[in-house]
Amino acid sequence: MSYVLGNKQIKKRIGKDIFIYPFKESNLKGTSYNLTASKVAYLASNYMLAINGKDEIVVPPGETVLIQTEEAIYTRRNICGTYHSKVSLVTEGFSHIGTTLDPEYFGASLIALTNHTKLVKKIRCGESIVTVMFYKVRGCDKTMKDNSQNRDDLMPKEFNGFKQNLTQKQRYHLEKEVNKSRNVEWKKDYTSLINIVRKENNIKKFSIQDLIFLLIFSFVIVIVYKLYNNNLLSLEAFISAEVGVLMGMLTWLTDVSKKFRKD
Repeated sequence: MSYVLGNKQIKKRIGKDIFIYPFKESNLKGTSYNLTASKVAYLASNYMLAINGKDEIVVPPGETVLIQTEEAIYTRRNICGTYHSKVSLVTEGFSHIGTTLDPEYFGASLIALTNHTKLVKKIRCGESIVTVMFYKVRGCDKTMKDNSQNRDDLMPKEFNGFKQNLTQKQRYHLEKEVNKSRNVEWKKDYTSLINIVRKENNIKKFSIQDLIFLLIFSFVIVIVYKLYNNNLLSLEAFISAEVGVLMGMLTWLTDVSKKFRKD
């Protein structure tokens, strides 16, 4: 069984089974999250970087540009996703987007956009370029995950310079920023991504709230048992109460186990 996650569920799961960094509240929509363009953007036809000196991605007519998102994503085995086009870009003549986010995928996303017009189109670095919807899923075998992180399998190891005319200083500066964006630690190591997201959201593996829940569950179990032992509670009521408490405890333990899981 699967279902789409709303914004409250997405935010609630950040740092537990959905990890996004950098995370911006303004990019969180009703049932989705918008990913933005980084400076790692190149033309599919010649592997030349498509950025200019004004933090813009320049796409010539009929060309396809591949853009790595600024954000890195990691999802647990119980979460998958789908990528959807931004209407604002489609109405300008860019191609539609329709692909998937597999459970346990880690890294930045690589988004392909084709300019179907006869005009040069520009996309600002930091602009939203794709929308991701997240789903709760069951029955996924982790061995089925076959995508490499950051989709490095689809990207060239080195780019063939710049498509735009730039000064020597601009080239040096942009090359440095591109390499930094591409090789930042939380795009290369999922444990770094997990740690930085948890730190940003002040999530600890075992919090004071978890301790309070544990004490409450233990207290209720003891009280119910004493009531039954003193003949103040029938056997049926005792069983019903204990089952209810244990079910609640099981839900809590499942949530806590996600914090300790090593993927």
